[in-house]
Amino acid sequence: MKLRNGAHVDRILDINPTATSAIAQHNASSPLLRLPLEVKSLIYKYTFGGQLVHIVQNPDEGAAKFRNTICRAPISEEEAQEKFDSESTHHWYAPANEGRHGCCDLKDIEAIIDGTPEKKPEILSLSLLRCCRQIYNEAHHVPYSANTFSCATPDTLQSFILSLAQGNHENHLAVRSLFIEMVFKGTIHHNVWRKALGTCAKYLKNLQNVNISFEWNCCPWMWGARSPADFERKGRGWQSPLMSDILMLKKLPLKFATFVISDEEIGHCLKRMSQWWITDEAANRWTLAEKQEWARYVKEIILK
Repeated sequence: MKLRNGAHVDRILDINPTATSAIAQHNASSPLLRLPLEVKSLIYKYTFGGQLVHIVQNPDEGAAKFRNTICRAPISEEEAQEKFDSESTHHWYAPANEGRHGCCDLKDIEAIIDGTPEKKPEILSLSLLRCCRQIYNEAHHVPYSANTFSCATPDTLQSFILSLAQGNHENHLAVRSLFIEMVFKGTIHHNVWRKALGTCAKYLKNLQNVNISFEWNCCPWMWGARSPADFERKGRGWQSPLMSDILMLKKLPLKFATFVISDEEIGHCLKRMSQWWITDEAANRWTLAEKQEWARYVKEIILK
């Protein structure tokens, strides 16, 4: 991952290896650096970790390849899972979960939302790593191991993971938690998601937690099997194999997973269609109960 100024996290310090004795004496007198490593590790995790960090690719040439913002969603993914599992009054999806990350897309300017000024989104600060070589050596992996990283497009996910695998620091092996916002728009989109998820399975060897938010945004006839039983009976190649792609994550040592499914956008599209088309398409649309069944099935498989 690069910072906004273009510097790599693992190259954030550029200190002469022959540090002066004055610097060494200063470090030895620091109250922080004199603490036991176990205590310092807790401080580093509190300083750098505990966030859901959205990663986006920077379109500006010559600037940092990636930018990050701290998640502003009103509920956590664990809470979204609870709402998804417990929803019983709505037939198609869990309304409380819809658009929960819409507030995370703010630009780096003051914005007005519903007449109320919104502050610029926060970014993950790594300034402490610039203090001295000792802190950098002790803590440079912590931003990767103590945060959950979010990528909303397959290209961003694949590019981000490959960037972590570059160099000698093996930052990809430090990643423990990932949030994947999957918006499925059709067969072509499935192919790029398959590559991205395959990259996850190949490089994130120590990944323990994964949160998946899956949104259908395509024609219902492309959804594939109606239930896990249909999926297993008809095989991976039957119609839309996107669910089988998600199951590639079972290769990883996962200990915890959330998986919520939505198709709110499909509902809006169906309302705009003629009545005969709505009747035909609604017959193929997954109900919330079917989505809940799929979510339970996928989590059970990838956590085995």
